Amino acid sequence: MTKVKICGLRRPEDIQIVNRLSPDYIGFVFAPSRRQVLPEQAKKLRASLHPSICAVGVFVNSAPEDVAEIAIQCQLAAVQLHGGEDAVMIKRLRTLLPSGCEIWKAAHVRTVADIQAVEVCGADKLLLDAFSAKAAGGTGHQFDWTLLNEYRPHLSFFLAGGLNPENASKAVRLVKPFGVDVSSGVEVDGFKDEQKVRRFIRAVKSV
Repeated sequence: MTKVKICGLRRPEDIQIVNRLSPDYIGFVFAPSRRQVLPEQAKKLRASLHPSICAVGVFVNSAPEDVAEIAIQCQLAAVQLHGGEDAVMIKRLRTLLPSGCEIWKAAHVRTVADIQAVEVCGADKLLLDAFSAKAAGGTGHQFDWTLLNEYRPHLSFFLAGGLNPENASKAVRLVKPFGVDVSSGVEVDGFKDEQKVRRFIRAVKSV
C-alpha cells in the first residue's frame, strides 16, 4: 500500500492531528522556509509523536555533520536532502548517521535527466518534486507525471509537488509511487488542517 508523508509539521497541534490520523511518515523542515523548525523545537515535537509514525528531516545543503547531529537528536528515521548534495557528501553522511537512518534525495524534475542525475548519488530512496527557482520544495506545484512513462527510477520514490485530497488517488493510480508527500495541499491559511489531512490519507489508501 502506498505510504503517506505529511511534511512541514511545526506545532503541537500538527502532532496531535497526525497522531489521530496515522500517516506513515511526517517531515520536519530544518532548511530556511516558512515551515522551518529549530532542532530544539523538532525534538520536543518528536517526543510527542506516536511511535508508529516515522519522522523525517528535510535539509538543503547542510553540512553532513550538522545533518547527522540533528538526526540523532531528533531520532529521525530518514534525512531528506533537497539541495545540491552529491555522491561524495552522501557517502560521508552515511558514515555519520545512526544505523537504520535512511538517506532520501530529492529531484526537482523538469526532464528525465533530472531524475537520472540523482539516482546515482547513493541515496536509499528518491523524492520527485516540481522544479522551482524560488524554493527547494513545498511550492504546491506539480511536475509532468507523464515523464515517468518515459523513465521509471530503479529506486523506490515518493511523489511530491501539487498533491492534495482531490488529486491524490489519481496520482497513485497513474504513477504508482512507493509513497506520496504533501505539505501545502493539506493546509488552510498556511497551517495543517485536520479535515484535509484525513481526506488526503483516505484518498491515497483507497487505491
